[in-house]
Amino acid sequence: MSTNPQLTYAVGGPNSNFKDLASIDTTTLAQGNVSIHVYPGEYAGLTDAVMKDVSFRGMGHQDEIIIHGPFTVANTSTGTINFSNMRFKGSASGATANTFCVEKLGIGHTNLHFQNCVFANAESAVRSHTTPALGTTNKVVKMEYCHATNLNTGIHMNANIEASHSSFPTGKQYCVPLSGAVEAITTATVRLCAGGANVGLMVETVEAAIS
Repeated sequence: MSTNPQLTYAVGGPNSNFKDLASIDTTTLAQGNVSIHVYPGEYAGLTDAVMKDVSFRGMGHQDEIIIHGPFTVANTSTGTINFSNMRFKGSASGATANTFCVEKLGIGHTNLHFQNCVFANAESAVRSHTTPALGTTNKVVKMEYCHATNLNTGIHMNANIEASHSSFPTGKQYCVPLSGAVEAITTATVRLCAGGANVGLMVETVEAAIS
């Protein structure tokens, strides 16, 4: 991550720098170590956005900041993209809908971290595909205090994930490896989560109960 001071921008709300997510210029997203405060409203997710160490923070209740998906992160993005305190709504739900609330495109390595977010109305909450050698050395997808509803699966990936204090649709898989994923060395670390089940397609480390 960049050692430069974090730059903060506002989307929507009073004294905003940008009226919506689509208005954020590519230079802002790619300069590194950027915090974007998103004020209450409904916004279309970014499409194939090239980003470097960007944090999107909802400024209000998570149900007041609605991001219509898919929100797609470009293959050439780097670092960690953080999302907190917002609701993601996919374009269609269903087991074969091939829709995702947030998707990292291509096989470039970018971490996706979510805190206090809601995911709904898609096949999966998050899809991430990365270079296997990089995806198994750290937690590429992290969810903390998140809730997933009206989805077929929670996370669709080929890399290590971590979920804590989160809930997934009852009777559905909270994590599914992508086709051809390196399942033997892909791990899911779970702490105090509820709802979803693991069908044995990866190495699961349960550090606290999952129901």
